[in-house]
Amino acid sequence: MSSESENNVPDEVVIPNGDIILVVGQEKLRIQVSSQFLTLASPVFDAMLNLKFSEGIKLHESNELPVDIKLPEDDGLATAQALKTIYGSDPSMLFLDPDEIQKVSILADKYGMSPRFSMAATGWMNCEPANLDQAWKLMTASYWLNLEDSFRTMSEHVVVKMNHAQIFHLAQQTHDVGLGLKQGSEFLPIYTSSLVVI
Repeated sequence: MSSESENNVPDEVVIPNGDIILVVGQEKLRIQVSSQFLTLASPVFDAMLNLKFSEGIKLHESNELPVDIKLPEDDGLATAQALKTIYGSDPSMLFLDPDEIQKVSILADKYGMSPRFSMAATGWMNCEPANLDQAWKLMTASYWLNLEDSFRTMSEHVVVKMNHAQIFHLAQQTHDVGLGLKQGSEFLPIYTSSLVVI
């Protein structure tokens, strides 16, 4: 087998015989999927794979399939987990941990796929976070997935488990630091009022 054909072997297969291999992140995780699935799942992928963009031109003009599409800024594992979740090809995606859920939700928001996660996210959010870190990750995931009830529930967990220093530490570690700081500052008055003894 030549090194070129070895290089075309996917690390993760969402859709066997798919016409696209997403090459994702710095780790260059290779994820096989179909262009039809991507365009139906995401308005961003729909635009990207349109003939007007280089990825679409590459797909439509290539004589050899699958075609590599590079997504260097995304998280490879989160991309594979997101696509497997909405395709329904891997039941283990229902058991992601809070860190994985948060990373998947960032990707879902970026590619306009949040509505596609409503069923899986219902299961993901049906838990009791063990600590502030888990509550924060599930709260931010709820935000990116547009889950109002889960956002409210996880926000309550954050308020119960937080202290002043931790909340801003977590806010600074959030993918969107501005959003994290905004959410953290919203909790500060609630935290402060809980310290006041009447």
